[in-house]
Amino acid sequence: MLRKLGVTVLGLVAIATALSIVSHFRIAAGEATEEKRVAAALARSEFSVAELHEDIAQVRIWLATVHPEEIPVFPLAQIDEALERAEASIVRPVNHKTFYQKLAPAVHALNDEHTMLFPPDRARESSARKFPFEIAIVDGQPLIRAGAIGDVGPGDQIQSINDLPAERIIDSLSSNYAGTDKRQRLAYLEDDFDAALSLDGGTQAPYSIVVHDRVTEANTTVNSNGVLRTPVDEPAFELDMIRRGTLLFSYNAFEDDEGQFDDFLEGLFATARHEDVETLIIDLRRNRGGATEFGDRILEYLTDQPFTQLTRVDVRVSELAKQEFLRSVPGFLRWIPIQYIHPILRRLWTSNTGDVASVDFEEISPTDNPLRFHGDVYVLIGPRTMSSASLFAAAVRHYGIGTLVGEKTGGYTTMYGNIIDARLPNTGLKVWMPTSVVYGHGAGPVEPDHEVRDSAKDIAETRDAALEYVLFATAGQRNSN
Repeated sequence: MLRKLGVTVLGLVAIATALSIVSHFRIAAGEATEEKRVAAALARSEFSVAELHEDIAQVRIWLATVHPEEIPVFPLAQIDEALERAEASIVRPVNHKTFYQKLAPAVHALNDEHTMLFPPDRARESSARKFPFEIAIVDGQPLIRAGAIGDVGPGDQIQSINDLPAERIIDSLSSNYAGTDKRQRLAYLEDDFDAALSLDGGTQAPYSIVVHDRVTEANTTVNSNGVLRTPVDEPAFELDMIRRGTLLFSYNAFEDDEGQFDDFLEGLFATARHEDVETLIIDLRRNRGGATEFGDRILEYLTDQPFTQLTRVDVRVSELAKQEFLRSVPGFLRWIPIQYIHPILRRLWTSNTGDVASVDFEEISPTDNPLRFHGDVYVLIGPRTMSSASLFAAAVRHYGIGTLVGEKTGGYTTMYGNIIDARLPNTGLKVWMPTSVVYGHGAGPVEPDHEVRDSAKDIAETRDAALEYVLFATAGQRNSN
């Protein structure tokens, strides 16, 4: 009897393994075919009205079959109405760029940072030169954050670019970005301003820029062909001892492509122990999320009490969702039937298409850690803090692990998440479509314990107001400004 049972179990494992191998090759072959299709679509110069309407119809299909059930704060009716308006506006053949400009505001009307249409790559191809200034947007006004030409420099206000009012440019370009509110969209526009201008035909080089000098209050016209573009490689994580006893951990993405994060963390907290660090500042203001597991690894160094960043995930079951979750599994593990072992994958593979597969998360009990940090923890947050970074900030607050400083997060603690990366059938434009509702500690954005934001004066004097607030606070002083 036991022998027969063993043979049966081995047979089932063999069948499951064979199916997993077939699935692995099917996904790989499908990805290769899709890459060829997308390349051909992106090479085209124009699309018929019928093709463009078909692409909009595909967005509706994904919303109906892949997108999770509605979160009340992000009502799906908003995007339905916006898609209708976009479809009605397309009455003649257009190119990628024009179609994107019509469809992006509709897709982004959901006000969800994970439901997003990406611009065509060809419309944003980088030339050797770029817009001569980095900008900051304060109270709706674009200010120069970095870069100087003549007497024009940080803190001065851009009035117009090539005779187009700056406020109108900002308002128009902000709709190209997904976000929970205008504050978050404008933050992403700040970061991407040079590339965003490439989508607006009237704001190409050469530039004629009218700038209002904050000191003399006179307007100056700056003529520029742009400045040389230099590669910028922002690391996902870096460490800086900014003064004796204070470490700054800049964490820009919950990612670890090079497999270095665990060693980095061990080195960070070993340094904290060796240098008698009393204050750890974790800067999440440029962190757009990634995998929550990296946040878990940090929290294990910060607390000896049970914790979790996630409380529940509800996944809308679809073939696209299954494929996307399976892609997240390392290649060497796809050869075993991991979809029947992993808690989320098992729910997906054993549920019917269209069902909601729910997974509850239990608290993690940290193991003994000789490098656990016992000093003060401050977390800097802001409108760019989204997705897993918002979940991390919410956990820090929920468990009393640290103090939050800055602006409220752009990301919500209950959100649409676990996206598929899809391409429209005719234009090949990339779409992010969530598959799940992700529940953290709370419902809306994470509010700071101390709200601090850069003013126009801070921009002019190249100060980091939130960081300076923490440095004053930990030196026994208060920033009274």
